[in-house]
Amino acid sequence: MTKTSQKADDAMSALVLFMKQELIYEGTATELCERLGLNIGANNLSSKLSKYKSSLQKLGVDYTKEKRNNHKVFTLNYNRKEPEYDGTMKSAYTPEALKKPGEEPFVGISENGLHRTA
Repeated sequence: MTKTSQKADDAMSALVLFMKQELIYEGTATELCERLGLNIGANNLSSKLSKYKSSLQKLGVDYTKEKRNNHKVFTLNYNRKEPEYDGTMKSAYTPEALKKPGEEPFVGISENGLHRTA
């Protein structure tokens, strides 16, 4: 894993944990980077939000973005629904269950904490 993808993994994990506490957030990507304590740049965070949108939704994080006064403003909401039990040990919280085909892996969150995919 490259340093860039490691930072992206850390960013998505930090975002999910942040949203679990905040529940609702509104601001620019720059402001969000500052709130999360990330040093990855607003453009990078914005592109990761788009890239991992479906995985974030499975973790309960939805977002929208709109242009206001020449700034992109993100509105993020956390609404965690419990996963449906499919009779196996594979939980909707695991990275394997969250990853779409062709999507880069990122840290998922399970009942046991953070898990990094290979």
